[in-house]
Amino acid sequence: MQVLIGVDPHKVSLAVAVVDETTGELLERAGFPQDRTGLRRLERWARRFPERRWAVENAGGLGRHLAVRLAASGESVVDVPPKLSASRRACGCFPLATLARTTG
Repeated sequence: MQVLIGVDPHKVSLAVAVVDETTGELLERAGFPQDRTGLRRLERWARRFPERRWAVENAGGLGRHLAVRLAASGESVVDVPPKLSASRRACGCFPLATLARTTG
């Protein structure tokens, strides 16, 4: 199953949601600290989804470290611009994880 792992980075934490790319079904949510240990835990946790790609909000800002780390390890990573995800949240639309399906 192909999944999209959406990441909403914050200064001290990462909010994560996994969505089935075919059905749009939310499969799982998780949170990790925004530090070296948390990033390693996130990467280990994500291995349960062998066919995955990542959507990182603000990959040029708060999500930069994670996005660069994932790309360097061969992961498929797309950036979700903060303005786009903010406008989707404001209208009550589905969360970040599915938002990236329209940007990738």
